[in-house]
Amino acid sequence: MKRALLTGGNGFVASHLARALLERGDAVTVLDLPAGPRSGLRLQGIAAEVELVESDLRDAERVGATVATAEFDVVFHLGAQTLVGPAMADPAATFEVNVRGTWTLLEACTIATTVALLIGMSEETNRLMYYYALPLSMVAAAILIALGVADRLREQRLALSDAERRAQTDPLTGVLNRRSLIERLDAAGVRARARGLPIAVLFIDLDHFKLINDSFGHPAGDACLRAIIGPIQTELRQSDVIGRYGGEEFVVMLSSADAAAARPIAERIRRRVEDVAVEGFGPPIRITCSIGLAASDIEGLWGEALIARADEAVYTAKRSGRNQVRMVEMAVA
Repeated sequence: MKRALLTGGNGFVASHLARALLERGDAVTVLDLPAGPRSGLRLQGIAAEVELVESDLRDAERVGATVATAEFDVVFHLGAQTLVGPAMADPAATFEVNVRGTWTLLEACTIATTVALLIGMSEETNRLMYYYALPLSMVAAAILIALGVADRLREQRLALSDAERRAQTDPLTGVLNRRSLIERLDAAGVRARARGLPIAVLFIDLDHFKLINDSFGHPAGDACLRAIIGPIQTELRQSDVIGRYGGEEFVVMLSSADAAAARPIAERIRRRVEDVAVEGFGPPIRITCSIGLAASDIEGLWGEALIARADEAVYTAKRSGRNQVRMVEMAVA
């Protein structure tokens, strides 16, 4: 004798399936949900022979918990709405479609099994449907639901990663924004001091940028800002960081680099920016930059204090004619 559980709101199918199972000698338990099979069982005259469990369960999580508390050889879910209720319905269309499609497949197999029992097909066919087809359909349903949940979780992770990236980067140039740049510099400073290593900072300021905006328009100025990122990154190592500090100002952090190592890198960056020509706004726009250099091994400073010292060096470069690399005078002395 097998123990069978019927759950769902389809009273007609439940009552007929319960009668067929009883005739086979199986024990039948019916989970009586709203609009359930109570009246159908009475019409069939088998209400006394069936264990009727009254419940107001409306969602899959609680139905699953109820089913898990008892040992059943087979479970018939006769209503898709029972298991696709408020707890299972998700705003994401892909997940909802996966769930509803899965239970449509399971419903089809359940109905096919019910029909096979009702029309009295051969014992061999009944055994195949009863003990193989329906359980396998449930396994397939579980797999499809797991895939749907996994797909939804993957989408959420991608959305979270994209949100984090947008929060950390400058939307125009794609490099770090000021807040993220300072956070990276502070963290790198802590690591460098713990290991006894230096850090160098390059403060890059485009020359005559206001004149470019006034002469060619702000779209041209934006194009110039985007155009210099690639050439600058060409000279950086994987451990180095570049961020937009504000306006036409950029800051480069050179990890494990002292002043002597940072100076040639700054010069190469200056030359690469000088070679940039932005087209599409009339005559090609030529760009130059002034770079201020500050290093912890010379200045004895870290974090934003190091950026401030490099900013001072930029003014020295501007006063000296622009398009050059400078350190503050007192630091060189």
